[in-house]
Amino acid sequence: MRLSTLLALVLGLIALLVGGVTVFLATLDVGRYKAEIVALIEGKTGREVAIDGDLDLSLGLAPALVVENVHLGNASWARDPDMVSVGRLEAQVALLPLLTGDLRVIRLVLADTSVWLETDDQGQGNWALGALGPDPAPAPATGTPPTPPANTPAATDPPRDSADSPTGLDIQDVRLENATLILRDGVRDQTLTLELDRAVLMGAGVDSPLQVDLAGRYNGLAFAAEGTLGSLTALGAPAAGQDQDSGDTPPTSTPWPLDLTAQVAGATVTVSGTIADPIEARGLDLTISARGSQVGDLAALGPVLDRDLRLPAVGAYDVTLRLAGDAATLTAPDLNATLGTLPLLKATARGRIDDLTAADGIALDISAEGGEVADLLRLPALASTVLEPGTDLPTLGPFRVTATVTGGPDSLSVRAIDLGVGPPGGLRLTASGAVADALAASGIGLDVALNAPDPGRLNDLGVPVAVPVQARARVSDIAGGYRIADLKASLGRSHLAGALDARLDGPRPRVSGSLQAPLLDLAEMTGASPPAPDTRALPAPSVPAPSMTPIDAATPAAAPRGATLIPNTPLPLGALSAVDAAISITVGQAVLPNGTALDTVNLGVTLADGALTLDPLRIGVAGGTVSGTVAMAPVGGGAAALRVNLSGDNVTLGTLAKDVGQTDLIQGGRTRLRLALTGQGATPHQIAGTLDGRVLVHSVDARLNNAALDWAGADVPTQLISTINPFGKTENTTPVRCLVVNMTATQGVLSGEHGLALETDRMVVGGGGGFDLGAERLSVKVAPAAREGIGLERGLGRIVELFAVTGPFTTPALVLDAREAVRTGLRTAASAAGAVATGGLSLVGEDLAANLLGGSGAEMEPCLVALGEKEPGQGSGGTAAADPAADALDAVRQQAEEAVEDLTDQLPGPAGEAIGGGLRRLLNR
Repeated sequence: MRLSTLLALVLGLIALLVGGVTVFLATLDVGRYKAEIVALIEGKTGREVAIDGDLDLSLGLAPALVVENVHLGNASWARDPDMVSVGRLEAQVALLPLLTGDLRVIRLVLADTSVWLETDDQGQGNWALGALGPDPAPAPATGTPPTPPANTPAATDPPRDSADSPTGLDIQDVRLENATLILRDGVRDQTLTLELDRAVLMGAGVDSPLQVDLAGRYNGLAFAAEGTLGSLTALGAPAAGQDQDSGDTPPTSTPWPLDLTAQVAGATVTVSGTIADPIEARGLDLTISARGSQVGDLAALGPVLDRDLRLPAVGAYDVTLRLAGDAATLTAPDLNATLGTLPLLKATARGRIDDLTAADGIALDISAEGGEVADLLRLPALASTVLEPGTDLPTLGPFRVTATVTGGPDSLSVRAIDLGVGPPGGLRLTASGAVADALAASGIGLDVALNAPDPGRLNDLGVPVAVPVQARARVSDIAGGYRIADLKASLGRSHLAGALDARLDGPRPRVSGSLQAPLLDLAEMTGASPPAPDTRALPAPSVPAPSMTPIDAATPAAAPRGATLIPNTPLPLGALSAVDAAISITVGQAVLPNGTALDTVNLGVTLADGALTLDPLRIGVAGGTVSGTVAMAPVGGGAAALRVNLSGDNVTLGTLAKDVGQTDLIQGGRTRLRLALTGQGATPHQIAGTLDGRVLVHSVDARLNNAALDWAGADVPTQLISTINPFGKTENTTPVRCLVVNMTATQGVLSGEHGLALETDRMVVGGGGGFDLGAERLSVKVAPAAREGIGLERGLGRIVELFAVTGPFTTPALVLDAREAVRTGLRTAASAAGAVATGGLSLVGEDLAANLLGGSGAEMEPCLVALGEKEPGQGSGGTAAADPAADALDAVRQQAEEAVEDLTDQLPGPAGEAIGGGLRRLLNR
């Protein structure tokens, strides 16, 4: 309901009541004319009227009329029977002005008054009053009425014209006590209630300003107001030059003034200025201010505004604006607002709003600053809408932002943005630029930068970086997302550049672009220390090497229950499904966390629907190149299918060992690598247990550094090295002509009858068997032999012509007994997950060593056998005996016994006897 309608209604009601008072005073016989007064008001309003109480008139220089229980009926469709109900009306008038035709109301009191204003679902108001037609005849009075005085018009006389009416109306004091105004909006099904404990309007007359004092509640919200209003005459008077017929309303010659101060929801609100036409709310020129000690207190206005206001308790506020224009086109040509209190928050806004009604024509300079972003976001009013429950916010430090906001509801532009978060010299984020349309998040052009000299501050934010970071980029919007261009970042000694696009309009975010880095040191960035070189000291030459005590392969030491060497943790498939990606990465040099250096890394990373593909994949490592593809795709149930197809050429083992910290272990060793594997599972261990495919490693021309080997250890690798090079204690290096691992993978078992080979200038080693990746067990038969002409054909080199390595990966056992080696090694290899075929069982009746070594004597070429370039050797080719395996083992045992004797002779003294005794006990098991 418009203010003008409400004021007109109130003034109309007052006029009707005052008109009734005029009649009463004119007749002096008040009670006799109750029915006539009722009939008069009904005729003017078209509503039923009832005066259920008495009419009392006290005479004097200021006669007072008291009317009780007055009711004005409501529209037929309204919810309440009454539109107006007055419990008590008291009107005190000055008697002498009546002699001149003026009605001066000294005091008008309305007590226990209720007004119900209502609209139906079509917007029709119950205040639409209408006359019933000609005034009805007066109701007959009981008894014989006295003859009216000569100056009293008869009831049937026609109404007085304006010439006979009082020439003036003056009201000096109007009081409402315990008044209620109820507004019901039938269109929006909304009810508003205004309760006035008191409402006092005082003045020298209708032509004089009014003093106002109000106190009450609006929809339950308490308020109080006091101040000065313009005169009632100016309020309702037509504007100077107004065309009553056309309805055009030019500004009044004397604008209606007002100066009010109100208290509501902890705020002090002042309104001062003028209104050219208050009835039509036109020509406003007002200054409005609101001040309070706590912004959060204004949340009490929520029920009044029919909104859930969640305002943060950021401190005091002070808002001043100049309001101009008409009710339909209000403007705020001058706005100045301050919100909040430091150190929590202080925000300001200065400028103008050309159209408040449409929130258009905004031109504001805004700023905000505070001591800590996290403190602001922890406020309940913000935390519940911005943060997830239980979110722990790190401290970021002070913040400040300035910007210019222009536009309106269709397009709001934010220009001259200058944002800074964090202290100068510390972790600090800055942004500058503009957003052409903030409502549509389009036309973004921001230069952002990050400076983090202390890596610990980034760690607090969940970014595990161990080096200082500096980064900057240009952020803009693209169709369906955003672009990060001109990206430049330094992380310690690493540098990164490139551009990325992030699209957000698909089923999941999609990132695409390219990144380049001349150097990417992941070891430095992650704080990982590369493995230190092995610096364990060699034992003195007089200390004998430990004896290779045979271990019962049937009862190996077990690993802890549930523990696996290959990780058995779930794959991060959920993270892969969170985003799609297509990124090209080029790195001049990369250093992995373990210290491995890679040259010229080219990666094409594709992530779609949770499937990850590295294609192309090309990495320069240890002087060679590894290239191919790696793909992993989800197959349901938390599992994924893995496909690896890699080729490596000219990779130098010595360089690779140096890169990982083993600087003295090996030299040279050009290597060829081929991996073609597929598998499936929910963990790396499960995938390893299902691998199918092929593995080939072929290395040539390497040298092992004997001084870097742990001769004092008793582990299997040490025993193997000492076996293939009996001169290791006296020579600096062991030359390796070739090393071959060539195996087929079937359901997680790597196997090959002749898939292992090693050749040095003095020894050759051939082997075969299986590695069960699922069970993490191995069973490999190994046949070392000395080359002819080096003096070891008899002696130490013949002791270990055939042995086996069996058991778990974590605790393998070395079986030196020849018969036990054949029995245990071959049986276990054959039964490894049922995938090692015969594992050499077909060789039981043959010369096993010769078969694995590719022949005997000068014909021993196990590397060619392992590569499939030469058929396995057949030894002497003699006819098999009834028990060929037993005969072969007996022959080996005899040769071993002879060798033990030779060795005992070469090592006189207690050392020789101890070693000889130990070896004899081994041979007699």
